Amino acid sequence: MHKESWQNYHLNGQPVDAPASYGQPIPSDQMHGCGEIWLWRDNGKSRQILLQTRAKDKSLWPGYLDVSAAGHIDFGEQPIETAVREMKEELSLIIDPGDLLFLGALPLTNTWRKPAELELHFIYAYRVNGDLKMNFSDREVMAADWYDIDQIERAVRDDSLKLAKADSPLFDFVLPVIQSYS
Repeated sequence: MHKESWQNYHLNGQPVDAPASYGQPIPSDQMHGCGEIWLWRDNGKSRQILLQTRAKDKSLWPGYLDVSAAGHIDFGEQPIETAVREMKEELSLIIDPGDLLFLGALPLTNTWRKPAELELHFIYAYRVNGDLKMNFSDREVMAADWYDIDQIERAVRDDSLKLAKADSPLFDFVLPVIQSYS
């Protein structure tokens, strides 16, 4: 986990020009920035997403399934740099930024934090062809496995998988886009 100063964003999506202190509440007119990558592949007739299992000692959603790799944007860092850095830190995978598909920026309210905070998620997708050799050396991730998109969509509604509840809006946004990608 990085404890660098974070990059916050104004509510209009523009970066704030001063660093935010790690772990400090953010002003109500700002959002934390997050960069993330969703890995996907075709597996026969189904399309799958790689979900990580968060480490048991994480303060939020320990042991829950989460996005492939994600993290807060360090001050002055570009969102795509964050996404690539987090993929390397969490799964030991090196991704060429030029191979990423930008899905969009999604503002979300984190109601599980008290007080609630806003985050601006910069979301990228990466299509996997072949096998991945992952390593979970940073201790943030226990495992990573492939799940069919329809299985994840059901789990968002019925809790059949132990999904990080914070990610429900992300799943609602990302899964249809990746499902429709040709």
